[in-house]
Amino acid sequence: MDETYEISFVELFQFIRRGFLPALLAALLLALGAFFISRNTAPVYQAKATVLASSLASSDLNRFGTALATAPMMDVSAYQAASLSFPVIEDAWRAMGVERPSALNVKEIRDETTVRTESDRISSLITLSVRNESRELATTRANELANALVRWDEQRATDYLQKIITALEGQINILEQEILSLQATDDNNNEQIDARQVILAQQQQQLLQAQTLKTSAIGQLRILEPAMTPLVPVSPRPTLNAALAFMLGTFLTYG
Repeated sequence: MDETYEISFVELFQFIRRGFLPALLAALLLALGAFFISRNTAPVYQAKATVLASSLASSDLNRFGTALATAPMMDVSAYQAASLSFPVIEDAWRAMGVERPSALNVKEIRDETTVRTESDRISSLITLSVRNESRELATTRANELANALVRWDEQRATDYLQKIITALEGQINILEQEILSLQATDDNNNEQIDARQVILAQQQQQLLQAQTLKTSAIGQLRILEPAMTPLVPVSPRPTLNAALAFMLGTFLTYG
């Protein structure tokens, strides 16, 4: 038959009193060690840049009769992946003066950066957090990475229009060759020439519109809040580490 043993308050008090000095000594030693190790560790700073993903800006402009070419809206998880993609990081390095970023440069940014997203039905927030031992580098890299992401989104709209422009230029070139061939013959081809010239004029107008839209193409991303230079490091935290070490030393001693 199992027997249960209940510890009385007096026994519990005696147990705590008996281990108080060893626990206090161990906790103080661990706390002091954690404090001085943290104090001698290089500080790490964190800078955050926030990007807004929303299609409301382009729709507001369209209400005023302004034609704009915009990149199609993507899921916020796709923007999160794009933030740390090679083209975006490479563009950010170029903006910081590195003409040919290496794979190590790309890995460096990826290791330092954390991307957090918040989304709803209308818009999404993309927060790029960069950690570095230099507060200036952390700020610069966070801002340039955010700017590179915005440029990448704008490039999506530009690339789409460029495909349209290339296709129209090819069609116009074919029509011009056909008109020249018809004009070179002695047959009465005026009707065919006129029909092709009408189509040619339409496509030249479409080409002009596409070229105009390309110069004003916009994306769905905007810089909501640029990164500011952090004043205090995020790590190490000597006081917090000392407090955690003190608690750990106490529990380990009694354990």
